[in-house]
Formats: sequence, structure tokens, C-alpha cells
Amino acid sequence: MTKSNKISKNVVKKIAELARLKLNDSDCSLFSKQMSNIVSYISKLDEIDTKKIKPLSSIIPYQKNVMRNDNIKSSLKLEQSLKNTPEKDDNYIQVPKIIRTK
Repeated sequence: MTKSNKISKNVVKKIAELARLKLNDSDCSLFSKQMSNIVSYISKLDEIDTKKIKPLSSIIPYQKNVMRNDNIKSSLKLEQSLKNTPEKDDNYIQVPKIIRTK
């Protein structure tokens, strides 16, 4: 494993913070080692000679996007939508805040 493949505990802590996860030091050490091993394994792809391989836009040749047709259906009117809403602000449904900030 090269130095550039090493994922530090600080990087693991930052990722955990962004994911809103609480990790103890032993978890950080474990995940640091595991993530470093994953990055090291993936870096083996750099050893493959791809000079003679043409770039692909898809691994399945001649594949077309198959999509269904949009069917327009009637929906509830605004008044009906807001009728059973416990909290509203003008024409918007209010929902409780679930993301906490520091």
C-alpha cells in the first residue's frame, strides 16, 4: 500500500461527520484500514494497459433507452391537497425539520 492509498483516521472522521455517524477510535482505526485496503485494491486498475482498448459509452452495444410513455392523469386540486394537512404556510405543506445543525 502506498502512502497515497492510506486513508487516515481524520479522513474517516470527516466522512463519518458528513454522514452524521458517530464513530469511536477503534471504529475509526478499523475503517481507516479497511478503506485503505479498498483504495489499494482499486489502484491495481492503474496497472492495466488500456492503450489498445477503445473507449466505450456503454458495455452493451446498440442499447437504446427504453422508456414508457408519460400518461397524464388528473391529480388533487390544491385546496384538496391542503385540506387534511395539519400545518401549512400559504400554499405549502409544512413538515417537521429533521436535519440538525451544530
